Amino acid sequence: MADMASAKGLLNIPAKDNAAGARTNPGEQTSGPKNDVTEITETNQDYDGEEHEVVALLDHRMVEDGSVDLLVHWAGESAEQATWEPEREIQLGAADLLYNYWQNAGGRTEVLFHTPKDAPPEVYHVFKVLHHERQRPRGFEFQVQWVGYPASPADITVEPEPKLKKIAPTALTEYWNSLGGRNRFLKKKRNVKKL
Repeated sequence: MADMASAKGLLNIPAKDNAAGARTNPGEQTSGPKNDVTEITETNQDYDGEEHEVVALLDHRMVEDGSVDLLVHWAGESAEQATWEPEREIQLGAADLLYNYWQNAGGRTEVLFHTPKDAPPEVYHVFKVLHHERQRPRGFEFQVQWVGYPASPADITVEPEPKLKKIAPTALTEYWNSLGGRNRFLKKKRNVKKL
């Protein structure tokens, strides 16, 4: 096994059915570094309240909606009992090691969209809205972090508000709510009476 980390970690993701039965959909694409394993050394506190120790990330697969699942080998279970877990959940609890998994595999974009013979169209999912700026006359623009990618300058993008309203309305609403609402950032119009 190449580049395997030495520590075990915890993820707050409930173990599902085994790899043969969890989130399996006909026509899903499965690919990945069969011999490269990345271990997780961080903890996810956001899911179900229980922590589950992870031995390693074993593989990945595309799901019909364009998202990615990762095959997680849980502590106390055999590798055959590994389960498929959503990439977003892995990123919530073990971001640095998820990024390391993709780096060891050859890069997320390359592995998912450029290398496979029947590569799917490039689909990206918003992980988090990071920051906004007022842009006239269009409203706001937002710095966006994507699922599977770090919040580094090379990986974040700037997206217009209408696009985020369409592709990630929940993430946009959560962002505004975390700041006390969108209206706080709108300039108030002055009431000027014409004589």
